[in-house]
Amino acid sequence: MINVHRLHLTDVTPAANLPWARPTFQVFGYLVKHPGGPIVIDTGVGIGNALIDKLYSPVHYDLDEALSRHGVNIKDVHTVITSHLHFDHCGQNERFGGSRVLVQRAEIEAAKAPRYTVAEWAFPLNVDLTPIDGDHQVADGIMIVSTPGHTPGHQSVLITDGAGTRTIVCCQASWNTTSFEAGTLGDDGWNQDIGATSVQKLRDLKPDRVVLSHDPDDWYPTTSPPLGTNPPSTAQFAPKGEEGRS
Repeated sequence: MINVHRLHLTDVTPAANLPWARPTFQVFGYLVKHPGGPIVIDTGVGIGNALIDKLYSPVHYDLDEALSRHGVNIKDVHTVITSHLHFDHCGQNERFGGSRVLVQRAEIEAAKAPRYTVAEWAFPLNVDLTPIDGDHQVADGIMIVSTPGHTPGHQSVLITDGAGTRTIVCCQASWNTTSFEAGTLGDDGWNQDIGATSVQKLRDLKPDRVVLSHDPDDWYPTTSPPLGTNPPSTAQFAPKGEEGRS
């Protein structure tokens, strides 16, 4: 059995003087409970960086507590899938020194640029990143889908449970359900056209549900969830980042 749980990891309020300033938004990660071992998708904002604290005023929610609510300890986590290396998606990767951490090779190269991210969060000394190229089968029912656009190496995750239900953890391939419905990035990402192609790629997978990094709502192929569906029971749901952006 495969279950997906949303993890509320951080609230972020960009400073008013930032070009991408917006109201406070949430940062979600996801826990996938899989027969082969727990998988975490994105780890939120790191702790203790003075510049990030000044520019984004992050309010943190304890990662250990978020996992423990689902009976998981950090040491149990087999794999971490990092959607991209902006500061609010890889910030606590250093907590997972015993896990394999999967990142697109294109993203690793992009993140070496100045001011792209917080280097010590993207490249922690105790973590060996596992670079991948394009779509990648992680485990039975777990497929990484390459979705560049927001960044050069952004990736999403397709999860297919035993009943054939298809959940896409979109991450930040699109900002919210409205932009996903419109087929756009919904933010000022790296490449709008490539991003739109990636969103269409995800829609072509015909998901039953799509969950995102910065929207507490889920996208469904219809305007309402299927009758009898209680989203929090199957998907408890994690802001966006460069050193200077999300």
